[in-house]
Amino acid sequence: MLQTSAYRLPSLTGSWSMGSSLSEQLTQSSTPDADGDYALSGTVVVKGSACFAQGTLQPGSYVSGVSGREIVKMNDGSILQGMLNVSFNGQLSSSILGLSLHPATINGGKCDGAF
Repeated sequence: MLQTSAYRLPSLTGSWSMGSSLSEQLTQSSTPDADGDYALSGTVVVKGSACFAQGTLQPGSYVSGVSGREIVKMNDGSILQGMLNVSFNGQLSSSILGLSLHPATINGGKCDGAF
């Protein structure tokens, strides 16, 4: 018999850091779309980059369970796109431990290519 389990993850709304160089202020929609995805909006700040300093999440950014996608228009005009991975400890309360954007690419701007 196949056993499955599910976890109810808390909203990603709030401040997040991805290492010491990238931080985000996210807002997650409270209701899913027809595909079960929760839209994400917000801003990104990047420290120490020769390419850009900040950006804004674009439509098409979402989370669904422990994965999703972010599309960020950066202040140099480039688009940063990455797969969003949510890590959690399975305790169901304050369970989010971190976010990562991997793999990620930059399209356009001074640093066109891999992030």
